[in-house]
Amino acid sequence: MSGELLLHALPLAEHGVGIPLLLSLVAQRNLVLYVSHPDDTLVNSFGLHCQRVRIRSSTSRKDFIRALFPAPPSQLARARSRTARKRSLPTSPAATTPRLGPKRQPSDASSFPFNAQDDGYDSTSTAYQGGGGPQSPRSPLARPDWERGISTHYDAPPTSPLSSASQLQLQIALDTAWTPRLPNAVVISGLENAGTAVQHTLSEILRTRTVVLDDDAGSPGPGAGGGRIESLPDPFIVVYVCARDPFERPHISKGLLDRFGCSSIVTKPSTGLGSPSTYRSPAQRKVAITRDDILDLRHLAAQVHMHHPLTLQLSAFLSATRHHPRLDGTLLTLQANRDFTDLVRAWRVVMGPSNHALADVDSLDATENDAVRVFSHAVMHRVRVRAGPHDEIMGSYAFGALAQAGEGDEEPFPESDPRARPEIVQVLKEIVNVV
Repeated sequence: MSGELLLHALPLAEHGVGIPLLLSLVAQRNLVLYVSHPDDTLVNSFGLHCQRVRIRSSTSRKDFIRALFPAPPSQLARARSRTARKRSLPTSPAATTPRLGPKRQPSDASSFPFNAQDDGYDSTSTAYQGGGGPQSPRSPLARPDWERGISTHYDAPPTSPLSSASQLQLQIALDTAWTPRLPNAVVISGLENAGTAVQHTLSEILRTRTVVLDDDAGSPGPGAGGGRIESLPDPFIVVYVCARDPFERPHISKGLLDRFGCSSIVTKPSTGLGSPSTYRSPAQRKVAITRDDILDLRHLAAQVHMHHPLTLQLSAFLSATRHHPRLDGTLLTLQANRDFTDLVRAWRVVMGPSNHALADVDSLDATENDAVRVFSHAVMHRVRVRAGPHDEIMGSYAFGALAQAGEGDEEPFPESDPRARPEIVQVLKEIVNVV
């Protein structure tokens, strides 16, 4: 099946997410998604195991890795159940005295997914509040410290009033479906709030395509207390969801931003996507694009031919952007050139004319039209608009180092004035028209 036909069956296409997400998967590039609300992104229609993470400023490096690659919630529930049974063992004659108050239901420890509020804990409280007994300090049964610094969302169905046997069957089925433990897609929001260590950790994970998991994170390795190196699954993609600044790059480190090869603006909010009321279980969810479809499109993209004039055209686009007086193009690196080329190949396969036989290698020739359509997706997140004439390349000639304090900080010009600061998208359109 061609990529164009697959997109017609993709529910996310009408929200502006489907095309860039499929391009990124085929080109094996990570995606920066500009949306108005951080929860507007889903990859459920691709049939991939997705993990959603919202980062806060208090998140540490260890907490970040545990949130990206957690154990299945059922494993957490079983671990807490074992801890509860150990605590219930009598250690003294006084401990055998029955406690007054309502008893906890056995299904509480095995319910899926795990809910901290159902287990008697508040996200900010440090005391146990369930069971009807007196409050006691948080002990092994309490939520670990790393859960308080980060907000995670499991791609799992909400709890339902099922019998214990039905819950157990559902739990076993989901554990089987979640092998391997590592997700295929990670949707991150709030990455700009993360510290330098967290951003460097994510950059290294994307560079090496591996992650070190420890047994404290819920993924025990061969040795107790030791970590193990796991390769990221294939396919794997990181989607960074952030608010759009029409003049600036995303506010993350340049080294990490260089690991993202594609960007897109979501113009239409996705109403109801991913909300609990519209949730469907994995067995009932209709998958528009499977993992095999993505791998087939990758194989076809590798066969796309880039003739020499088109290669020069790509270089001309990047050179014109790097030397444009209104743009700061210092992040247009060699990696940007590779990303641009791979996205053009992916676009030819995904959005190319359907009247050509994609199995015919001779017909897989990329065109200048493909490069024009992909240009903004490959460059938009890598450039910023200079603040004004004093910030341009030749600005030091007109605004010397001895300029008075406050000079160059004038009130912004009206949009009709040619001296007004244009948006990144507007400058990129001018470059396409000139080149």
